[in-house]
Amino acid sequence: MWPSHFFRPVVLLLCPALGLVSCVSPAYQSMKSEDEMPELASLKAKTRAAGNETFQVPVTAMGVTTDVAVHQVGNGRRGRALVFVHGMLSDDQTWRFIAGELARDYDLYLLNLPGCGDSAPVAVGKLPPDFFTPPNLAELVSQALEGILRRRRDAPALTLVAHSLGGAVVLQMFEPGIRARHRAAMSRVDELVLFAPCDVAQPKQDADLKEISEASSWKIQLAKSMGKLKDLSAKAMRASMVRPENAPREEADRGVTLLTDRGLRETGQAMVAQAVPWTKEERPDWPQIKQLTSAYRHVRVPCLIVWGERDETLSSAMGYKLAAQLPHAKLVIVPETMHSLHLERPQKAVSLIRGFVGSGG
Repeated sequence: MWPSHFFRPVVLLLCPALGLVSCVSPAYQSMKSEDEMPELASLKAKTRAAGNETFQVPVTAMGVTTDVAVHQVGNGRRGRALVFVHGMLSDDQTWRFIAGELARDYDLYLLNLPGCGDSAPVAVGKLPPDFFTPPNLAELVSQALEGILRRRRDAPALTLVAHSLGGAVVLQMFEPGIRARHRAAMSRVDELVLFAPCDVAQPKQDADLKEISEASSWKIQLAKSMGKLKDLSAKAMRASMVRPENAPREEADRGVTLLTDRGLRETGQAMVAQAVPWTKEERPDWPQIKQLTSAYRHVRVPCLIVWGERDETLSSAMGYKLAAQLPHAKLVIVPETMHSLHLERPQKAVSLIRGFVGSGG
């Protein structure tokens, strides 16, 4: 549930040299609730007013069957539907400030990845070691897409909207094998909007991400028992925005929930560990990376890539690389923004989506 833009600052929480006694801070107490911020309160109210029907879709891969939750916003009768795929350490709630505005024009389907949000919990230790890789998640999301379409009487045009790891998953859905297995559903996808999508071709492991993927429960419990967890989560959230005063308290609470709920934390850690192929020597697995990036040339639909100019989680250089590799991609760099535009500047995110959807690229 913790948005991936928390990665870099939250490593302070997981570092063995934490120094708990000296890190007392009023950071959490100084944060405002999103209900105290007029813009966020209004946007969230619009999402609530739009209505929300939740249903579960059974999906199967690698011999594992589980249910993924989908939240439908809208009446299910519009000619275009937007399907949202969140990033690692997150869930459908990451879209709460933009869903209501967009529901005025489109049907929305907010998908939860396996083990996230309202999807069925998964026992990470009993899953295959590559269950959370982008290709396998792409297979599962494609099945969920079929489940969404089975509930409708029509066959709407589909725009896939994704963030961070969700973007890597969406790109793998165009791999020829996955696309062929789910041809009916994928034939309806004619646009992509990707917010800071993760590129699987990365030359080295991020030390902060590695620390998070290996963090043990005792470090989390130590911070909690010392009464520091909320403040550390608040500091991480504030550091994830260009204007820290705009960071809502609810996001810090979500971070605490993620870290203290073992199932959610282990799911998030598995996604971090499996997002990019690495060798046993912790070097990039270039043959496997080449195989994954070969899917990029098959993304033959218009694609809007959006990146925050100050993104400290995934460099905007990654956006330029992906824009050059995808056949019909357009890159927009948003000034004064970090990793999660839809949380930091939701009205801008809505404007970009509206301006692109149905435009033909």
